[in-house]
Amino acid sequence: MTVSNLPIFPQVIADWSTQLVNANGTATVACVVGGTNGTKVESMVATSNNITDLALSLWVNNGNTDTLLASVLVAANSGNNANPAIPSVDVLRSSQLPGLAYDANGNKYLYIASGTTLKVSANTVAAGKVLNIWATGANY
Repeated sequence: MTVSNLPIFPQVIADWSTQLVNANGTATVACVVGGTNGTKVESMVATSNNITDLALSLWVNNGNTDTLLASVLVAANSGNNANPAIPSVDVLRSSQLPGLAYDANGNKYLYIASGTTLKVSANTVAAGKVLNIWATGANY
C-alpha cells in the first residue's frame, strides 16, 4: 500500500439527520454511515420536545457490534420555543465525550471509518414527541 505525504482534504460536505420517536423504543438507529474514504463529523446537535429529560446514547458499529461511546443529557424541550427558552444540545462538546480529538480551533470532532456507522438511541421518547439529531461534517 502506497501512503501519500500530501495533505488530504474533505471532498464532499455532508449533513445527516435522524429522529427518535416512541416507536423506536430504545433501539439503536443509524445516524452517520462512514463514506467510502471515511467521514469526519464536526458537529452534532440534539433538540427535543419530550416532556422529560432524555439520555441520548451514541454508539459505533464496526459492522458487527454496537459499542457505546457515551450518553448525553438532552433536557426536556431543548431547542424548542419554551418559556424560558432551553438551548439545543451540542452533543460533541459534552463533557460526557472526553476522549474525542480536537481540531486546530479547539473543537471536538469524530472520524467514522468506511464500513462503520454512528448510531443513536435514547431512553423511551414519550408518545407524540420527537428527539431530533442533526450532524454536519464531510466525506473524504
